[in-house]
Amino acid sequence: MNIGTHTVEITHPDKELFTDITKKELVEYYQKISQIMLPHVKKRPISMQRFPDGIKKKGFYQKEVPEYFPSWITTYTIKTGTGKQEQVAINNAATLIYLANQACITPHTWLCSQPRLTKPDRLLFDLDPSKEFTQVKKVARLIKDICEDAGLTPHLLLTGGKGVHIVMPLKAEHSFDKVRSWAKKRAEEIVHSDPDHCTLEQRKDKRQGKIFIDYLRNAYGQTSVPPYAVRAHDKAPIATPINWSELSTIHTSQQYTLKTIFKRISRKGDIWSDITTQASTLPKQ
Repeated sequence: MNIGTHTVEITHPDKELFTDITKKELVEYYQKISQIMLPHVKKRPISMQRFPDGIKKKGFYQKEVPEYFPSWITTYTIKTGTGKQEQVAINNAATLIYLANQACITPHTWLCSQPRLTKPDRLLFDLDPSKEFTQVKKVARLIKDICEDAGLTPHLLLTGGKGVHIVMPLKAEHSFDKVRSWAKKRAEEIVHSDPDHCTLEQRKDKRQGKIFIDYLRNAYGQTSVPPYAVRAHDKAPIATPINWSELSTIHTSQQYTLKTIFKRISRKGDIWSDITTQASTLPKQ
């Protein structure tokens, strides 16, 4: 397959990665979505979530770029606790296609971008429901109100898994520690205002059915699912940006799939296309 100035060989195109969805279809999806998706992933180190034998078999996460990856794929040198490693950045459509052929179903991106890899340009709350999606919607609106009152611009993402992400674009001015501290304070306020439905308890077996307000992703090296990424669940759900006005009509985070997302895009386009222009300064505590 020729993509721009690069050629990507598609191996085992008929291999089923999902029930009734082949690697060829995954590749074709990422090729078709690439121009919409690229602005949301460019210049960001990624962690690759790979399923070489399909989602019914165990997959794995891979941060460091394998030696056999072609030299035209952009990588960034990342400082780790024990040294350094090279991680992939999806800076063109060919890279996205190459990763799909490697059975990277979901590329997870950092909350910062090159050259400021220690200064996040996204602030994120991940709402992980224990049971009902209905309650997630209520908590999401509560976070929206708190963040808007602070001067931020909250955007809503169906993760394609169980919950939602509330994402605020930031000016890349502050450290991860400072951003996480601000997010933690807001999470504590949310739990205090609705202790019957919200929790900061990380252990699932201790949440008592409450929604986990996860602010911990706001850290160096942590990742989140980017818009339009495929998720490793039945029917290949898509991480989908939605308007706040749509939330009341949504009944599951897996509302849109590889086979239905383009109908939505044909009607609404990419509703996050201007997210970077809405970046705000992190409010004071």
